[in-house]
Amino acid sequence: MHRHNTLACLAVVLAGLLAAGSAEAGLVGPGNQIAINTQSRVAWGSIATVRKSGNTADFIGCEYTVPASPQSPSLTCNAANSTLTVSCTSTDPQLLAAAQSLSMDVFVEFRWNSVSQCTSLRIVKSSYQPIATP
Repeated sequence: MHRHNTLACLAVVLAGLLAAGSAEAGLVGPGNQIAINTQSRVAWGSIATVRKSGNTADFIGCEYTVPASPQSPSLTCNAANSTLTVSCTSTDPQLLAAAQSLSMDVFVEFRWNSVSQCTSLRIVKSSYQPIATP
């Protein structure tokens, strides 16, 4: 009888584990849709959240271009929503280095000056950011 109860308990535990599927742990934020403030000259958003939003007007990202010599590498950051599109460019080595850490699972914030030069680039990689799974 004892063996029968043990097998029954094991079957219940196993069934529960199979029904549960995979588990994820940790705090994950809701992500950030595109935000653009032209007065403060700043744009930000979570690439994964924007990609999953279904809103075809939203966009955020930066492009790192390395042309043939003697031209210098450059950075162009863009953000758009249904009413605004902003962009900035830079050849600043620190911003270029930061841009190399861009991926689909990051939060991006960039700032620009009055002549559309990028003045800062913030990239947040953390477990709090949503991941870019389909």
